[in-house]
Amino acid sequence: MTSIRRAGGSAASSRTGRLVLGAVLGLSLLIAAVGAAAWAIGRAPAPRPRAGHSAARAASLRAAGASRPPPAPAAAAAAGAGSADPVGRGGPIPFRRDACLAFAPTGRPNGATVFLDPGHGGTDPGAIARADGRIVTEKQVTLAIARRALPLLRRDGYRVVMSRTGDTTVARLRAGDVHGRVMTPAGAQREIEARNLCADAARATVLVALHMNAFSQPSARGAEAFYCPSRPFAARSRRLAAAVQHAVVTQLRRAGMSPENRGVLPDRAGGGTALTPQTADYHHLIELGPADRPWLPDPSRMPGVLLEPAFLSNPGDAAFLVSARGQRALAHALVAGLDTYRHVAPSP
Repeated sequence: MTSIRRAGGSAASSRTGRLVLGAVLGLSLLIAAVGAAAWAIGRAPAPRPRAGHSAARAASLRAAGASRPPPAPAAAAAAGAGSADPVGRGGPIPFRRDACLAFAPTGRPNGATVFLDPGHGGTDPGAIARADGRIVTEKQVTLAIARRALPLLRRDGYRVVMSRTGDTTVARLRAGDVHGRVMTPAGAQREIEARNLCADAARATVLVALHMNAFSQPSARGAEAFYCPSRPFAARSRRLAAAVQHAVVTQLRRAGMSPENRGVLPDRAGGGTALTPQTADYHHLIELGPADRPWLPDPSRMPGVLLEPAFLSNPGDAAFLVSARGQRALAHALVAGLDTYRHVAPSP
């Protein structure tokens, strides 16, 4: 789920606003979600049937407990041949050793760098659901798909910078970033800012943040992509979002799904309650939006999209997302969307 738009937005006013409310998860889910919502947008999303991430969702993840990650290639295998190079060390927010890593292309270089950000991680589980009789978290699903996309992108000539390569945060957490094993709003905000810093240090051509949607009604479903219309490169961001959204819907249909195309949406598409005083008047996803000094001096500086291809709270979608077939389809969709964008977008 996007985080309030914590890290991505959703119909519910922020992708962190969506929360998978399974009976087995309990009230603790709501508590957890509050921290998560801060992640993305600075505001806790007001639940709307549209698609929302829920602020509570991140917090709720930890309450349910971590299950084994869905099937995915090991990090080393996913990376392919060659070692990864650390990016952005020495900046204002220290990164974890296994975070913000660059992987060189294995195919003929095309000159583009993709910042690929599997949403959530570590203390922030994102949305949670049950699939095939086990608890599955958003952080596991997004990482599994990103790992599958990594070798495909490299083979197509992209340099790929992964925000995280394992079940961790990107930033090194400080004492005030976590409370009772749940990420605080301040910690969630700092975590998103770390991802912005990584993307900027990588000099990425595009930013792709991958999240899953969730809502209290299990019948909610569909794919949607968010972009920020308030940046100098807004037109390119919208083209990127449209290309990726189209590729996702196409690949899901080829894989036997019948996705609802929820469209390409501006990151202001949700409302909600501010998580912190700093973000009360900030109406964007932090990962996509403009600078807002003094609390957000370093925004991402390239066209970006926050993608939510399915609802983890929908039993059918959840089963698909944890399957190898589903993860492959979405990995190929990311590559197809980026290839389309690269061939139609004008030079910066």
